[in-house]
Amino acid sequence: MSVKSKTGSHRKSLVIVSLILVVAVLVCSLFVYRPLMDDGFIRVKTANELRDAINNAEVGVQLNIALTEDISLGTLVIPAGADIALTSSGGNGFFKLIGVSGVSVITVERGGRLTLDGITVTHGGADGAGVVVEAGGVLIMNDGKISGNLAGNGGGGVTVRGGVFEMYGGVISDNTAIGCSGGVNVPWGYFSMYGGEIVGNTGFATGWNEGGTGGGVSSGGTFVMMGGVIANNVANGDGSGGGVYSYAGVFEMRGGEISGNTAVWGGGVYITTQATFNLYDDGVIINNKATDGGGVFIYYGEFNMLGGLVSDNTAHQGGGVCNWYGTFNRSGGEFSGNTANIGKDIHNVA
Repeated sequence: MSVKSKTGSHRKSLVIVSLILVVAVLVCSLFVYRPLMDDGFIRVKTANELRDAINNAEVGVQLNIALTEDISLGTLVIPAGADIALTSSGGNGFFKLIGVSGVSVITVERGGRLTLDGITVTHGGADGAGVVVEAGGVLIMNDGKISGNLAGNGGGGVTVRGGVFEMYGGVISDNTAIGCSGGVNVPWGYFSMYGGEIVGNTGFATGWNEGGTGGGVSSGGTFVMMGGVIANNVANGDGSGGGVYSYAGVFEMRGGEISGNTAVWGGGVYITTQATFNLYDDGVIINNKATDGGGVFIYYGEFNMLGGLVSDNTAHQGGGVCNWYGTFNRSGGEFSGNTANIGKDIHNVA
């Protein structure tokens, strides 16, 4: 046989092998998820696609993921090293992440980072928290909703367990918790609110003649409010802190508005034993209602009024501020339009 015929046979063999490899790759591609890249976004429509995208994310590089449909799932985990941004694709409103009963929709683990930029996090009536941020995790909310979640032990919307939550926009609404904070619960950690709304959440009573705490926000860590609105939240039953319940650490209100909230003790803000509340010039506490302390109730805690406005709040005692054995220091700020049977603006029990 000539050298030429041997070469031709070899080339034919290579062509056949190449064709087999191409076919194999095409067949495999039918079973392996390969997300569509468009303007830097990965588009997903199932829970498996979403998890695959997150698990394959490059460490330390933000991955933008757009939902193209509502997705039902168990807990979605944002692991250490992942930097994930979730939004909706198509411009027809927010697509939903819908959790199953008994677990959170999303958990951000230590070293994980999640940005919500236009989705709805919900349970659709089933039990379970919206987002849980573990120690060392970070949650940033720019837009979207966390709504319709129910937690059995605090933090129906968001629970921060030693992590960081920064809220710039979006809405946390219509969430419920048994006992402690329907909206945002920070047993320890950091919550900074620059904008957005925490509205219509409920902290339910835990038993007969007991009350819920912190309809909007419950904080035992550091809560700094720079802007946004905490409004129309309720601490149910014999409840404390319709808008904000601060039981330890520091609550600094440097801007924003706390309005239209309801509780028995502290319609707007409740400050208890180991907590300090500092109110500055741009903070407004207005139109809240309670039996005692329509605007602010102090129970062995400390309230430093350095500025701000406490206005048009209503209570039986202390329309603006009711102080039970706590510390109230005032060096600025304004009271106006508050209503009470005892102590229109300020009532000191001791």
